Amino acid sequence: MPPLWLYLLGLAAASSLGLVSVPATAYLHGSLFLCNLPDYACTWHLGHTWSLGVEQQFYIVWPLVLLALRWRAVALAALVLAGLFLWLQLGTEVDFFESNGLSYACLAVGCVYAASERFRSGIARHATRPKVGLAVLLLLAEALVPREFLPFQYEAQTVLHPLLICFVIFASYGFRESLERRWAVQWLSWLGLVSYGVYLWQEMFLAPPHLYLKPSLLQVAPLLIVPVLLSYHLLEKPLLELGARISRGLIARGIPTAPRNSPPGPGARPTGPGAPSA
Repeated sequence: MPPLWLYLLGLAAASSLGLVSVPATAYLHGSLFLCNLPDYACTWHLGHTWSLGVEQQFYIVWPLVLLALRWRAVALAALVLAGLFLWLQLGTEVDFFESNGLSYACLAVGCVYAASERFRSGIARHATRPKVGLAVLLLLAEALVPREFLPFQYEAQTVLHPLLICFVIFASYGFRESLERRWAVQWLSWLGLVSYGVYLWQEMFLAPPHLYLKPSLLQVAPLLIVPVLLSYHLLEKPLLELGARISRGLIARGIPTAPRNSPPGPGARPTGPGAPSA
């Protein structure tokens, strides 16, 4: 949340200088994580926070589901939710699920992976380079092949989308060491460290020309890196380190992070600045 608040502050400063125009309602909706809801307009500069809305709603709802289930049949519940969200994405005219159903389904499939040893083992068993490559090609086909190229193509792609993403991400753990030695992957890893800042600030520096009210440095796209690096080094990194210390303290006092019968997936470990060493 603090990096988001910093972006909102920067956006308000740009607006007060007459460089951009952002309605007050957009600030409210963006700060309350409502931009993924159909009736809450957020305009260009805050519209991208729709994905933060999906994320925040997951953080609120999923723990309540776990409490209601008392940690019983978690994988089955997540699988049912994934199917329900996909059905709502494909079979309902309610705007809320047409724009959010697939996102929620992807999160639910991730919960299946976290809670089901059988599912994790199945992915590990099929984690070969040709299969991972095929899954990547199928995902790329969603963007490159017209939706009506084949009968029921859209429906099939929608249903497979969460499974393919889950498979590509977690099957790649088997090739982690070889991947991390590649120069291109190392650069991608560096970009990953500052990706949240890039995600937030890109809308201010990469807006369509007509959204800038007068010429300014905001139209010099490479300057995006300045607030991104400041946000990471002065705000995000210290907060990550603080979070890691608090987490270690909680674990040292015997507060569990998850039931022992629900271990993380293969290769999963804390990462990022301040993460505990193995």
